[in-house]
Amino acid sequence: MVIREDSVWNGQELVSSGAPVVLWPVRDAPLSAEVPEAARKSFEEARACHHAGQFTAAALMVRRTLEAVCADKGATGGSLHAKLNELKEMKTIEGKLTDWSHGLRALGNDAAHDTTVFVSATDAQDALDLAEALLSYVYVLDTKYNAFKARRTPVAAPQG
Repeated sequence: MVIREDSVWNGQELVSSGAPVVLWPVRDAPLSAEVPEAARKSFEEARACHHAGQFTAAALMVRRTLEAVCADKGATGGSLHAKLNELKEMKTIEGKLTDWSHGLRALGNDAAHDTTVFVSATDAQDALDLAEALLSYVYVLDTKYNAFKARRTPVAAPQG
């Protein structure tokens, strides 16, 4: 295991400047290249916030990830609630993913607007897990499924 712990000299002694960070083994699998840059950057920042122990910030960045997915998929409703419902109507997301997305939206709203709310490590991890599942479903699984269907579709014999 490789751990980095940063310290600074305050003039009298070394003082830790944050929690130790595990560098190896890598804890997070990289996102697929299919995930667009705006969603990827927001999600990766959510992960970084979580690793730094900033769980409320992680929840906010997960909410931002949802906004990026909506923008990429053309959902233009006024609120994030409306945009997520639009994704459902477009059949981009369905069932549990819709419910999960609204749960992530609500968690992000609480983190952004209720100054008495501080998101727990468990809730932040759940938000990351659910957001990653959403990204995989919307961008990766659909692409893989379409490629599978294309390979399985028989090619019509030439007429002649």
